[in-house]
Amino acid sequence: MPIVAYASGGWSYRAIPRLREYGWRLIVSPRSSLRVEDFGYAVDNGAWSCYLRGKEWSPKHFMTGLRALGASADWAVCPDIVGGGLRSLDLSLRWLPVVLDWCPRAMIAVQNGMVPEDIEDVVRAEVGIFVGGDTTWKLRSLPEWCRFAKRTGIPVHVGRVNSCRRVTYCRVMGADSFDGSSAKWVLDIDLLERARHEPLIQEVCVHAQALGPSWSRPPG
Repeated sequence: MPIVAYASGGWSYRAIPRLREYGWRLIVSPRSSLRVEDFGYAVDNGAWSCYLRGKEWSPKHFMTGLRALGASADWAVCPDIVGGGLRSLDLSLRWLPVVLDWCPRAMIAVQNGMVPEDIEDVVRAEVGIFVGGDTTWKLRSLPEWCRFAKRTGIPVHVGRVNSCRRVTYCRVMGADSFDGSSAKWVLDIDLLERARHEPLIQEVCVHAQALGPSWSRPPG
């Protein structure tokens, strides 16, 4: 079964037919129009987009999105602090019961400095992992999070995957799903889709697992 792909960060109407053809899903931000276009979807908390814009995160917007879309969502990401480590985890845990009240599955966004031992008493079938953090930390720690997820039987999603090489890296490491904003462009969708299905030969897997994040260093 191929890794599940979510389009994030807005998408054009030109891209929608291609996303639908390829079986992609959407990750919806609470600051967006909350349109899902009859796609399967997940609900983001909006922390990353607020971080990029230098704006304060709004629980009001998040709750609006959660109430409107949570019941039919694949999952929703608990509020977090970008790069916030255990401070971020504390915030996520306070919100966890709220998210599970409105959505069948919650995802804990792991951030810089966190390790699996920090969440091993929290994760379960309805509580998975969203690998966030800055790019360097995310790529370096992804193998550890994927091993932990496989050992505990929980889903692991990787945010901000916008190149074919990173899609392949996520697949090799054993992630269940990823999202990327470059899927708003038709050409990029075609390329990412090819990477999502390409056979993973043993040599590529061994090479990627040995080199870890250095193998996925090119931007994207």
